[in-house]
Amino acid sequence: MAMMKSSYKGWTTIVFWIMVLCILIVTFGRSIPIYFVNPKMAEYFSRGLTYLTLGSIAITTYTNLYNREKNNWILSGSISMIVTLFAWIVIGFITFFDGFSSFTDVEILYVKGSDPDTRIIKQYVDSGALGEGYRVVTRSDITSFLKYEEFIDTNTINKKDWIKQKSYHP
Repeated sequence: MAMMKSSYKGWTTIVFWIMVLCILIVTFGRSIPIYFVNPKMAEYFSRGLTYLTLGSIAITTYTNLYNREKNNWILSGSISMIVTLFAWIVIGFITFFDGFSSFTDVEILYVKGSDPDTRIIKQYVDSGALGEGYRVVTRSDITSFLKYEEFIDTNTINKKDWIKQKSYHP
């Protein structure tokens, strides 16, 4: 029985740390300007992360509330579902307001002379009912499926380091 209890404790600890990691990625991780190159991959990652977060919240809450001696599985399950529903609403709002816009590359403005993989790109921003517009970002490829993008003001760059492009559309 002691062996069963320790393995039970072990996997619930793993699920707890998965939950903590998922919550950090869903909240603070959105402030890191690293994105997937393929929008479908970003969608699959976001969807999978949401399911993993909600599942780990439900399991962690249930296992922390359930008491074998009291056999309170109905109360534990009910509270676990309420907490998970609340988390789903919060994650939904975070995702809705943070990831609502779609970005389409319109034009490559500059390419860095010393690193041709670093570019300054003008993007069209479509925020649906919230409006539309343009933004300028600097993009560097991290891997074949990840990119680093951050806002840049082209008036502040050193023009000697960058090569102006002639209306090249990616």
